[in-house]
Amino acid sequence: MGDFRKYACDISGELFKAVNKKGIRREKLAAELDISVNQIKNYAYDSSKSATLENFLYVLINYKCVDVLNIVARDMDCCVCRLPEASSGQALTDAAADALAETARAVASCMDKEHKKDEVFQSLQRSIEKLVYLQKII
Repeated sequence: MGDFRKYACDISGELFKAVNKKGIRREKLAAELDISVNQIKNYAYDSSKSATLENFLYVLINYKCVDVLNIVARDMDCCVCRLPEASSGQALTDAAADALAETARAVASCMDKEHKKDEVFQSLQRSIEKLVYLQKII
């Protein structure tokens, strides 16, 4: 349980740093999560507090805390793509080009016998992530 708590504190600490850089204070973050500032550290990753976890992840995504999300994703052998801003006029075109390029890389790595299975899997996963994002913005 000690490692679990340390992990939760590390993640929430990284979240605090990320949102502070964006000018959002702990009090505002706690209000957005509908919990106290201390609860953020203690319960952000407590599986018995699923509503808190959902709110916590919502805030991470809402404030585009990609670096913090990547810490969480790394533990699940994933990564978070740096997504274009929604206001960008080129978002759809860029997302389509990214998805196409990533899919081409994934196909090439599947055909290349020298690539390890892990590399092929990661390439396919990145391709799927790009396609899912493209689907969401269409």
